[in-house]
Amino acid sequence: MSTADWQRLITQEEERQLAADRRIAAMARSLRGVQGLGHLALSLRHLRDMLEVHFSNEEAPDGFFDMIRDRAGLYVERVEQLRQEHVALMHDVDVILDQVRACLAGPVAAIRTQAGTLADRIERHEARESDLLGDAMSTDAGAGDG
Repeated sequence: MSTADWQRLITQEEERQLAADRRIAAMARSLRGVQGLGHLALSLRHLRDMLEVHFSNEEAPDGFFDMIRDRAGLYVERVEQLRQEHVALMHDVDVILDQVRACLAGPVAAIRTQAGTLADRIERHEARESDLLGDAMSTDAGAGDG
């Protein structure tokens, strides 16, 4: 491979890496605006899936980290620090996902059940009021004056 071809390949890899980094950062930023635990869980799972692939690609043989080590050995320590952060970040996403699942299965599920029970009671109450109104309106108005 010629030097020019090698440089093009490196430039393409750099551009791909920068684009991937921007996508991941944008997805992470979007977590701040997610409304509701269910939506947060979906967003976190999607982010986790993307991170898993992204980190695997960076750590793969001939991936981003190897490219940096090969080109500039003085960055080995920074590369190792970033690799360790991958492990920590994946762990933290998993912890938050577990917490969201626990809330959805525990307190949130209980609150939804209570809200459903309340809704049932209100519907039955309103139905009885409607029945009473219908009965009262269909009864002879003078029948109670007796």
